[in-house]
Amino acid sequence: MTAPDQQAWIHVDLGAIRSNVSCVSEFVGPGVEVMAVIKADAYGHGIIKTAQAAIEGGASCLGVATVYEGLSLREAGIEDPIVILGLTLPEATSAIVDADLSATVSAAESVEALQEAAAAQNTVAKLHLKVDTGMGRIGVAPDGVERLLDLISSGSHLEVEGLSTHIGWDVDQLSELQKQVDRIQRTFDQLLSSHPRPRWVHAANSLVTLSQPAVRYNLVRAGLLTYGIPPCDHPALRAAPLDALTAALSIHARITQVRELEAGQAVSYGGHTVVDRPTRAAIVPVGYGDGYPRFPSPSGSALANGVRCPILGVICMDQMVIDISDADVDIGDEVILLGTDRATSITAADLALLAQRIPYEIVTGLGARLPYRYTP
Repeated sequence: MTAPDQQAWIHVDLGAIRSNVSCVSEFVGPGVEVMAVIKADAYGHGIIKTAQAAIEGGASCLGVATVYEGLSLREAGIEDPIVILGLTLPEATSAIVDADLSATVSAAESVEALQEAAAAQNTVAKLHLKVDTGMGRIGVAPDGVERLLDLISSGSHLEVEGLSTHIGWDVDQLSELQKQVDRIQRTFDQLLSSHPRPRWVHAANSLVTLSQPAVRYNLVRAGLLTYGIPPCDHPALRAAPLDALTAALSIHARITQVRELEAGQAVSYGGHTVVDRPTRAAIVPVGYGDGYPRFPSPSGSALANGVRCPILGVICMDQMVIDISDADVDIGDEVILLGTDRATSITAADLALLAQRIPYEIVTGLGARLPYRYTP
């Protein structure tokens, strides 16, 4: 449903997503494929259209977190390989096998349930064996991998499509990151020397794709990079092709009211902000109910005609107040809360810094009620 007076929306540039995936593919080079990670509604970009654009951009497979996400892609007619990166309950295995989804496993219970479901359907279940190489989250411990592989080998309806792990360190934790990279190489080298090599071996998320070529193997998992968002700002990544990426998502709104505030007027809840001069202020119909972060202190800005307009007072559930004293705008005019207006930008990293969060939280928290507009 499209409201006749649509006041705020999320815009997604599908061409940017296609270009970003292509850019990652070119960066990692021949012999390394790209998984577009589109879990959490494609990081707030909309899972179906993003999936289609990512495949068109050259992604070899899609990464989701849940069975529900995988099934929604199949129902939309997407037939490309889909890997469920999270763990699933045994009762979900029948749906996984029926939809030809690839399951991540790290325990015997999952393997046995997949074998049973695949046998009942007289087909083969594809699985990605995940090894815990130091993050302490999902994965079988290295000393338990052989036993799990033996169990998988004994099942006549199972195929190891992938071998994977995950790295839990940032580039500013270089010594710990390098320890895990070394551990991955030792573990995977040993496994691949004594067992058939699966179709895909993968360990690198966006950050590791840029910073650790040794563990790109033959598949990288592009999450933030798919959406044109740098995983961090660090000198180690400056040589990477981040300048070639384009942020795909922006937030737009139309001004619903303009007010003239007198000096000394308190603005928004708590009266923590008091204007110290006559101020032309605009009401913007976006708030934390739409996923826009509520900053811990009055800060942030919106863009109006290329002018950075400070946010006045705290963010409300449904709206915010901005200072448009220096911008030539009025009721009905458009402002940008995330994105680029002329030569000025507000990025997901900018909002994350102000909100004391991370860019992942900013984009995945959107879409609660803002409608989407897509450009091809």
